[in-house]
Amino acid sequence: NSFAKHMHRLEEQKIELGNSESSAARLALEHRDYRADAMTDVFAARTLKERGLMLAEKELTESLNTQGSDR
Repeated sequence: NSFAKHMHRLEEQKIELGNSESSAARLALEHRDYRADAMTDVFAARTLKERGLMLAEKELTESLNTQGSDR
């Protein structure tokens, strides 16, 4: 079912884009740009995750140090 929907969508795109070399070249350029933007987002998300983990670890360490000095 999902595969059939995917194949149907590919056929629709083929009709929309055409079956020429220029259409394929345009689609390749669009994909390259999309991929570059997507990778930028992936790297930003990874960096944000790493910073969040570092902050959480810092907060935990400070909290444990504060609890240890209260005793």
